[in-house]
Amino acid sequence: MPHKTYFLFLRSPKHKNKPFTTLVIMKKNILTLCLSLLTWMAFSQAPPVDKNAAKLARLERSVTMAEAKLTKYERKMALADSLLTTGTKMVAESKAEHKRLKKEGKVFDKTYGQARKPLVKKTKSKNKVDAKKAKAELKKLDKEYKIKTRAYLTELKKSIKLMSKGNSNIAKGKSYRKTAKVYIKNAQKSVKEAHKKLDQKKEELKTAADKNTKA
Repeated sequence: MPHKTYFLFLRSPKHKNKPFTTLVIMKKNILTLCLSLLTWMAFSQAPPVDKNAAKLARLERSVTMAEAKLTKYERKMALADSLLTTGTKMVAESKAEHKRLKKEGKVFDKTYGQARKPLVKKTKSKNKVDAKKAKAELKKLDKEYKIKTRAYLTELKKSIKLMSKGNSNIAKGKSYRKTAKVYIKNAQKSVKEAHKKLDQKKEELKTAADKNTKA
């Protein structure tokens, strides 16, 4: 009778009057039970987790992560220094170029004025041939002056652009440096604390191991 009761318990309404199907379900349930039992036995026989080793591994990971953050912010500081150096160099170069252009511009204007003055006078000459010739030379001189002036202004614009870029790099460098300085300070503190905790744990394990050896 016990077997019959178990048989009826496993049979579902859908498989009424189908003992073969119920038997298959019985076998599946028994197989599942066996697998669960084997899994439990395997885990129960597994070696116990070394809590100290796990703790040590976590502390070592903390050190690695803290050092990685410090490296990241040190790179930002290096970028800030690079921007400051480059920007300062650009500004100095721009100032030197501006000074050169200013000096050359004065000489050029003076030379142009000196060359133009007599030609203007000759254009008013009563001698039509001389006047005509002077006008042609004056026209040529003015054309050359305009060409050189455009070239001068182009160089001046480049110098101003270089100055602007240099000042921008200096401003960025100062801003990055200010931010990186704070982050580096905090990161250094985190690295120090992480190392301290790791060293303390290692010392603790060493002391415990020494006690066990002596015992």
